[in-house]
Amino acid sequence: MKRLNWKLFLPVAIIIIVGVVAYFTVFESHPPKIEWTDSVDYLGDDTTITIDITDRGMGLGLVEVFYKGAAGERSIYSEDLSKRSPAMKEAELGLNIPLRELGIKDGKGTIRITLVDRSLLKNSAEVEYPVIVDTTPPTIGLLTRDHVVTRGGAEIAAFRTSADTVEAGIRIGERWFKAYNESLGDESRYLVFFSYPYDLEPGEPVVIEASDKAGNLSTRKLGILVKNKKYRKRTIGLSDGFLDRKIPPLVEGSGMGSSGSGIDDFNMVNRDMRASNEARIAELTSKSTAQMLWKGSFLQMKNSQVMARYADFRTYTYDGEEVDKLYHLGVDLAAVKRHPVGAANNGIVVFADALGIYGNTVIIDHGMGLFTLYSHLSSMDVGLDDEVSRGERIGRTGQSGLAGGDHLHFGVYLNGTAVLPIEWWDGGWIKKRITRRISAASKKGSNGR
Repeated sequence: MKRLNWKLFLPVAIIIIVGVVAYFTVFESHPPKIEWTDSVDYLGDDTTITIDITDRGMGLGLVEVFYKGAAGERSIYSEDLSKRSPAMKEAELGLNIPLRELGIKDGKGTIRITLVDRSLLKNSAEVEYPVIVDTTPPTIGLLTRDHVVTRGGAEIAAFRTSADTVEAGIRIGERWFKAYNESLGDESRYLVFFSYPYDLEPGEPVVIEASDKAGNLSTRKLGILVKNKKYRKRTIGLSDGFLDRKIPPLVEGSGMGSSGSGIDDFNMVNRDMRASNEARIAELTSKSTAQMLWKGSFLQMKNSQVMARYADFRTYTYDGEEVDKLYHLGVDLAAVKRHPVGAANNGIVVFADALGIYGNTVIIDHGMGLFTLYSHLSSMDVGLDDEVSRGERIGRTGQSGLAGGDHLHFGVYLNGTAVLPIEWWDGGWIKKRITRRISAASKKGSNGR
């Protein structure tokens, strides 16, 4: 028996193996995959749909997207990805469909997506998604008039929108104030508490916005009188005793790391830590319960005096040199040491913990975007999610955080923006500017003005 000549057989074996691999590669039978990641139910003029496509074989080929409605089916996107090099195994397509340009009318329809891979077998996939085309933005009709606000202060507006509205509110510059439709007896009626921010000069447009499920946006400029208010300027001198007593614990507790210089550490705390703390406060005071939980005027701490005002512009100095500047976003109230602090009004505790320069802090949600903040406490008598009543003790004053002495830092916030607290202590202002107008808006129709 002759021995097998491997030198002759090896090239043939290699050719066979390569041929088999090439065959199953070129003629692979794995179909590509299509996934509509956004699960969009409504299509508007500004709606973007995101499609993820993948192929584990030779790569992606022709992808086509069609819209089928009452007038028939038409192509809205087509691209042969096999012409790209190197071969694409996956892609994310973000499509903004020009509905008006294509003449697609409002109504029910279907998005159909087809995909073919690069193999000789042309493996394919197809999916369909039902959608509703809606290119008509919501309507807006005013229910309140004679809008007046002090710069830094608060105001309300009520308006009626069409039934398809899913979000509404007021935008002033970069600030957004969410409107709620649970308080006026009709889901089409929205009420919004808003502020003309302390750091904006009069003249910034105040704009009502309403959007629907398809992303269509309506805007209406709100006529408003902004009363300018000049806020105080104050100079605060920093002593070595204050720096040595207050700054090291804050630096060590934060893990920021000391620079070795008391004044440099102060700037790090007063700028970086403060910015982080204020961002956290803005986050906590931007998500509110939809019901109005409070009633009547808000309480100032008993037997207290105002030691520092809202929006005081502070200049900090050390050895006669300016080291920092910032706004004071609340009022400082002082009485005796460890004085009882009561909740300013009914609400739900959304925060009760240490918060950097603010020290021990309690934040209460009063509903519809309105919050109060109590800082520098020596002790706290409430916890997260506790329901509190107007005047109920929530803690005691102290000097935790960056406080130089025993006092309460009290703040009022609307949708993340600090506002003028003294208005909320004024029962006459609340009755005239809020209570009566809410009652009137719940009873009448749109005046269209």
